[in-house]
Amino acid sequence: MFAWKDRKGFQETIAKLVSAENNGQGANRRAINLVPLPTVRETHEIAQSHRIRYHQLLVSIEAKQSTCCIRVISETSKSRSAILVFRGRVLGCLYGSKSTDQQLFGQEAHQRAMSELAKPDNIVDTYLLSEELVLAGGALFHGHQVDHLGGSPEEAFESAATHLMHSNSPGCIVINSANNEALCMVYIFGGHIIGVYSFSEGWVKSTYERALEYVVSTPNTQVMASALAASSIKEVEEMTFSLTGLGDRACQTPGYGMPLLTSYDELAELQSDSGRHMPIRNNSGLIRSKTTSLRSPNQY
Repeated sequence: MFAWKDRKGFQETIAKLVSAENNGQGANRRAINLVPLPTVRETHEIAQSHRIRYHQLLVSIEAKQSTCCIRVISETSKSRSAILVFRGRVLGCLYGSKSTDQQLFGQEAHQRAMSELAKPDNIVDTYLLSEELVLAGGALFHGHQVDHLGGSPEEAFESAATHLMHSNSPGCIVINSANNEALCMVYIFGGHIIGVYSFSEGWVKSTYERALEYVVSTPNTQVMASALAASSIKEVEEMTFSLTGLGDRACQTPGYGMPLLTSYDELAELQSDSGRHMPIRNNSGLIRSKTTSLRSPNQY
């Protein structure tokens, strides 16, 4: 029996998904929402899996070296998957369901996600992300923990933010409640805070002061930070694997339409240009190109 018997059921489940992302209570337990969520509504598309040609979608993402996130939600198997894609290849993946005792990561999670993607009537949520945001979020999958965050929550947050900014390492800071519920995610790239996501308010102003509000507004918050364990784009690419399996089967790294960079500084210089071509989804589900201006990151 399909989980989505009619359009109304589909819309109700979408409403639940959206409220789970932004539930108005400042807390979220779903691990898939620890990956960056869409920052622009125009690049966000949710569909039922039987309504898309998922093979073409995956091949297109890999061939065009798109940087994005794919989430697959199944009410039938009670599972949630998230695939973080950097330049068409998988940088991180996680999968969880009520039938598994713990979250799965990496290629095992990817295999489960692909299996769910092939089933009809699951929810497929696909959206583009900036490369800076994906690299910062990738620290959750390929990072090392920022240690010595003792003292009060405010002191721990200051120490974590200072370390990531001064070391010029992409990374993220997770702010949890005393009950271990995610309250806020802070993404850092190139020595700047480039994104602050509140689980109660969505994306808010990307400043240190705004992020600090979530640390001090709730008693006994927990602060954890992770820095991406790579010193260059080349090292990041070595952490990835093929989204479709075709790239790895060819035993060679695909040629990138964007320049191969040797340092994060070069990426920051590239992104600071007045505009660049960025693929976005149109109403037909195909990927087209649009020139998009990127705002400068806020100063610490």
